Amino acid sequence: MAKDTDMPLVVFNLNEAGNIKKAIEGQQIGTLIKGSK
Repeated sequence: MAKDTDMPLVVFNLNEAGNIKKAIEGQQIGTLIKGSK
């Protein structure tokens, strides 16, 4: 679905405390996967 809509994804460790908050706040964590369109 993300590929079809060209939506970027952030892949990060959910087991590390605070990572969900960091992702929501837009901090750079994990790996950003962008579409090629």
